[in-house]
Amino acid sequence: MKRAFACLGLVAALAATTPVHAQFNPGPVRMPGDSCPNTPYPADHTVVLTQEQETTVRCWFTAGSNDAGLRLVQNYMAQQPADYGRVLGVLGVLVGDTIKSASSISGRTAMTQAMKSSSIGFGDTITPSGPRQPSPVAMRILAQLYMAGRGVDKDPAAALKWLKRAEKGGDEVARDLHQSWLAAGRITD
Repeated sequence: MKRAFACLGLVAALAATTPVHAQFNPGPVRMPGDSCPNTPYPADHTVVLTQEQETTVRCWFTAGSNDAGLRLVQNYMAQQPADYGRVLGVLGVLVGDTIKSASSISGRTAMTQAMKSSSIGFGDTITPSGPRQPSPVAMRILAQLYMAGRGVDKDPAAALKWLKRAEKGGDEVARDLHQSWLAAGRITD
């Protein structure tokens, strides 16, 4: 009797974890990133990615990986000269807000809309990964760009706003940076 209940519980658990569309449409279910190539790339943030490596990292970023987005930011900042238009585009997605680029770049607003999951063909579907969680690390990087005026117009008030958001998100480096900026008199609370 106990074995029957255990089997019934296992079947119920599997049914609850299987997406509804997979229960009624047998066939392969694709997860975000399943179609991304498995190209190795250097973790060193000072190394500029090859085109193939960048394509791989961009695929993972589009599939919902904040870590891949941060590696793209590092890549665009490591290029000579740094590609701040692309940096701001990725950061905008990672922080979930529109970022106005500096007037020296062209005054346009960077594209900041997250890519939505969609059908990929051959009857497979990508299970939506849900809304992207804002990245506190990306918020800190954005604060540093505002403080230095790199890619955006120098704006200590905007830097402080993003630094506080990063702190609220749990970024301890942002907390330390906030304290050092206060001590240096670069910002006031």
